[in-house]
Amino acid sequence: HSNLKISDSIWEEAQQKLNERQYGSARALLKQLIEKGDSQAMLMMGRLCFNGQGGLLNYDDGLEYYQQAAKLENLDAIHELACLYRTG
Repeated sequence: HSNLKISDSIWEEAQQKLNERQYGSARALLKQLIEKGDSQAMLMMGRLCFNGQGGLLNYDDGLEYYQQAAKLENLDAIHELACLYRTG
C-alpha cells in the first residue's frame, strides 16, 4: 500500500505543477508514474506532447503515450485516439 501512497503523492505534485503551468517539472513527475504503469499519467503526457508544453511539440510521442494508455483500457485515451483517427 505504500507504493500507492507514493504514487498518489507524485500525482498530486504533478497536478500542482500542471496547474502552475510548470510543464517541464510536471513531465518529470509524470514519467515516474508512467514507469509504474499509470495510464492517466500516460494520457496527460500525451496531451503535453501534442501541445508542446514542457518540451518540444511531438505528435509521434503524443500518439505513443495515448496508445500505451489505451492498451491499459484508459477510456479518455481511447477517445483521444478515436478523435485523432477521425480527423487524420
